Amino acid sequence: MPCTNATSPLRLRMNKRELLSLDADSGRVVCESGTLWITQDRDARDIVLDPGESFTPAAGRRAIVYALGPAALTVLGA
Repeated sequence: MPCTNATSPLRLRMNKRELLSLDADSGRVVCESGTLWITQDRDARDIVLDPGESFTPAAGRRAIVYALGPAALTVLGA
């Protein structure tokens, strides 16, 4: 599972069922295509992003991004 702490825009393509671990304070996740499921440390919510939607994990919390199908995303650095 790749891990990132982005300081500039990072564009990624993910395969179905692929995981991405984002370090705390990595920045905003923007779904470019496909559907992404996001969970973060100490948060019971499930975040689902469709194309054009974005989510910024809470400060100090690691997040896991899961591709429900082929997907593309951008991480905008904090």
